[in-house]
Amino acid sequence: MDSTAAADPNPGQPVIHRLNRAEYTNAIRDLLDLEIDGREYLPADDSGYGFDNIGDVLTLSPSLLERYMIAAAKISQIVVGDPNILPTVQTYEMRPTYIQSGRTTEKQPFGTRGGNTINHYFPLDGEYHLKIRLARTHANQIIGLFEPHDIEVRFDRQRIAEYTVGGDGIINPWAAVMFASEYEQTADDHLELRLQAINAGMHSITVAFPEKRKMAEGILEPALSSASYEFAGDRDMSMALGSIEVYGPYNATRPEDTPTRNKLFICDATGLNSGDRACASQILSELARKAYRRPVNDDDLAILMSFYASGYQEGGFDRGIQRALRAILVDPEFLFRIESDPIGIEEGTAYQISDVDLASRLSFFLWSSIPDEELLELAEKNRLSNPNF
Repeated sequence: MDSTAAADPNPGQPVIHRLNRAEYTNAIRDLLDLEIDGREYLPADDSGYGFDNIGDVLTLSPSLLERYMIAAAKISQIVVGDPNILPTVQTYEMRPTYIQSGRTTEKQPFGTRGGNTINHYFPLDGEYHLKIRLARTHANQIIGLFEPHDIEVRFDRQRIAEYTVGGDGIINPWAAVMFASEYEQTADDHLELRLQAINAGMHSITVAFPEKRKMAEGILEPALSSASYEFAGDRDMSMALGSIEVYGPYNATRPEDTPTRNKLFICDATGLNSGDRACASQILSELARKAYRRPVNDDDLAILMSFYASGYQEGGFDRGIQRALRAILVDPEFLFRIESDPIGIEEGTAYQISDVDLASRLSFFLWSSIPDEELLELAEKNRLSNPNF
């Protein structure tokens, strides 16, 4: 390998590389300690030769730029805990091929089958509503109503509600299977509950069906896979979860203690303009250093402080930090991996890349995300390029 590299030492100029959806999702997690679903914010990336991380393919259209701007606005609201966040609904759909004949995840209670556990980020302290929808056939008939089924709901693994659905309504005969009765369409309408005094942050919601039946003796016939041609969506299958809907927040207040706020606000506002500005400078310089994957200079900080100042005048310290964070998340230094040529180098000349650029290459190659603190510190001290290190 070394001899081949020596024979052709110039690898060419790397292109400006936009973060793809997976890299953007990971970068938000490592920068802000916030887990997001990248599919909710960004479309799928184009691919070349089967890979979606080739710089030549990762273009930026006006519509995609708009999605990045919308994502930055939403994420900055969540991280800071903007009390002006409007109530929304987040729906977690179960795939039609999702098999619910047994315990589905490690977080599901033992002795249960089906259902699922989701992790949902609650942006503010306040009240939220849950709605559970059961799986249906293509004719919109709830599956498994031929007998009663118990359903339990857990919040952070603590049981908060129990329901019984099925066995007590009118089910049309098979001759009229395409004409669902009202009961077959509305038997899950009451599966709603209100979550009060919820603290902001990541919480788990579990829906499961307690298993009460014993396995019958004899030869066990394999169940038809829901992905097979033979399976047509039988309404007489065991009851299953269709979706979990989370509504809110309502009657919300700004959170004071969440992992994301604790990671972002490394100092406290004093209430005085001069003290707040000094704290904001400390927060934004450290945030930009990690987001840009390099040391921050005075020009970088001056731009961010101008965003902070406009937000501060509008809504105080938190609003100023929120606006500056939003600017960072749409900055080309964050969205793109840009490597600068050394000053005075002639075009076409091979050169050794800087330690900071090397740190980014390593981190995105190894874990598809920004450098961690240790790697970035080594790069800033020019120790990565030391062969004896």
